[in-house]
Amino acid sequence: MSKIDNKHKLIKAKTKYKNTKYTYIHTSHDTVKSKVIIKSNLLLKRSLICSFCVILAGFSLYNVLTINKTNMDLSKKISLLEAANAEQSKMLFEKSNDIQNIIDVLNDAEQNEQVYENKYEQLLTTYVDKLIDNIPVSRSGSTKNKTASSSTNTSFATDVKELREILQLLKEGNENVFTNELEDMEALTSLKDKLDNYLLHLPTFWPVNDAVSDGFGYRTHPIKKTQLFHEGLDFASNYYTPIKAAAAGKVVSAGYISGYGKCVVIEHGNSFSTAYAHCNSFDVKVGDVVSKGQVIAKSGNTGLSTGPHLHFEIRINGQCVDPLLYLEAR
Repeated sequence: MSKIDNKHKLIKAKTKYKNTKYTYIHTSHDTVKSKVIIKSNLLLKRSLICSFCVILAGFSLYNVLTINKTNMDLSKKISLLEAANAEQSKMLFEKSNDIQNIIDVLNDAEQNEQVYENKYEQLLTTYVDKLIDNIPVSRSGSTKNKTASSSTNTSFATDVKELREILQLLKEGNENVFTNELEDMEALTSLKDKLDNYLLHLPTFWPVNDAVSDGFGYRTHPIKKTQLFHEGLDFASNYYTPIKAAAAGKVVSAGYISGYGKCVVIEHGNSFSTAYAHCNSFDVKVGDVVSKGQVIAKSGNTGLSTGPHLHFEIRINGQCVDPLLYLEAR
């Protein structure tokens, strides 16, 4: 092919691809053959777009993987925080229970203090005032053992007066009752101990749970058939019923007494004593120190008796008084 033909071919190619921005023409040096290679702008754009999409997809995949890993780490941290919060909530709940227990203890202590105050008031009204103001006398009008018990009464009255004053100051909320907290606690402890001691030695405990068959006062004697003064209570107890001490004290007699049969006598201090008659057998002996509610004998039918029962007496300075005035109400 001549140079003129190549020139015409080149002109013709340029005319055909005149609207193409990028044109590449390769012309062979061979005069016979000549190739024209043209790459259009559209193909280049497509290649660039594909390359960009691949890069974008890779970047997106990387971000997704990174975000997933971050989310997993955050989930682990959240789980740990939730576990820690649960543990703290449990601890707070336990502490709340502990605080509530302390509050309950304080409330119980306050209630116990009120109970002791009530017991003290009962002590004053039921026992102490009677003991101090009216030392019992016999029905003939003469006192019994007044001299022997005077020192006991004086000591008892002094303690009661002191307790009365402390309680009154506490009720009035006087801040000057005690000089410091230690003295406060010691005084209250002493008050509690004294109250407990007095109450334990007061005959308030029922010796048996059986019904009262005969009361205190004048009655027709079941054997002598005459009006005689009954100095205690009779309980309809069957044979071998456990008899319990009405108060703490010391056994001063455990033997046979005319009319009473087998009888236990206990001294409780503060001029009080109790007697338990017509027993079948003894569970204590003279000299034993017994506690309130302790079994001391078994009921029977000894002495001047028409059947098994318990005859029970409360004595103050040796003088019998109505046990129902001192036994706990029921």
